[in-house]
Amino acid sequence: MSINPSHSHWDDQAPILYRCDTQTLSNRVIWRFFSIIIFPIVLYELFHRIIGTLVIVASKTPKAECTELRKKITPGKKFQYTRVIIETNGLKIDTVVIKNQKTPFKNRWVVFSGGSGTPYEKFLSDNKFEPLLEELNANGITFNYPGVGRSSGYATRPGMLDALNGVVNWVKEHKGVFIIIGFSIGGGIVSDLPYQEEALRILDRTFADFSNTVATSTNSKLLKIVAIISGWNIRPIASLTNQSPRAIILQSAKDLNHEEISDKSSIVHDTEIHEDDSLAAHFLALKAETQSPHLAIGIKDDHSFGWTEPAGLSRLIKKTINWQ
Repeated sequence: MSINPSHSHWDDQAPILYRCDTQTLSNRVIWRFFSIIIFPIVLYELFHRIIGTLVIVASKTPKAECTELRKKITPGKKFQYTRVIIETNGLKIDTVVIKNQKTPFKNRWVVFSGGSGTPYEKFLSDNKFEPLLEELNANGITFNYPGVGRSSGYATRPGMLDALNGVVNWVKEHKGVFIIIGFSIGGGIVSDLPYQEEALRILDRTFADFSNTVATSTNSKLLKIVAIISGWNIRPIASLTNQSPRAIILQSAKDLNHEEISDKSSIVHDTEIHEDDSLAAHFLALKAETQSPHLAIGIKDDHSFGWTEPAGLSRLIKKTINWQ
């Protein structure tokens, strides 16, 4: 289906743009049948979903609130927004495609996977994405996780990965040259994603090990165990091998502004993730033991959505992957 730019779908369910299934319908039906009749499986899935509603705070945002926020989205003169649905493994993922009308690089894309607490409606209504897209001369695409806003399903780790995979596959099918940015828990989901031919991954202000972050922020070893046994222990640090896609790790740091972090002491608490739990800190320890193609970069921003200096981030990206 081609994109027909329209704001007529801002209030209701948008049309299906693309379908991407990594599992056949018959396999999904068979798995659902066995998960229901085998009690431990259905119990585990229920437990995972319950914890998911706590992890993905945005899943508790009322649909009506998302609709009202959507009405506040005001595209800049250079941009054209289209709200669509990407269907993947039975999930309907509420997605916004943002076309940069002025870019000479029509196939250049930025895929954005957001944090746990903010639906895309808030991110876009606060105009957090356009400034970076303008600096990069790129188009953009972002989405709500399952169970958030008008996206169907539940907040589960496999569902979030399916959503990101569906969006990325749409860009690939349109011969897009693209980077993927994952913010906070979105960085964890990006790290779960197998290599997708992207030019670069940006893991933005995220953690090394989710269970450790939970334990530090709540001062509870019990909740660390809950994160592990519920299947929510996302570990981006495990993805940073020499063979993994090239990544830039962004983290709040003192006296650094889009400059490489050479010393762990530069990293600061970003208001959500303790410096010792940050992916950047663990990466520096890993980098000391082996050569790595990845970079840890310090920025001034705390754990708020978006970037206060998109021009600086754009220069860093362009230099890293030779974008004009």
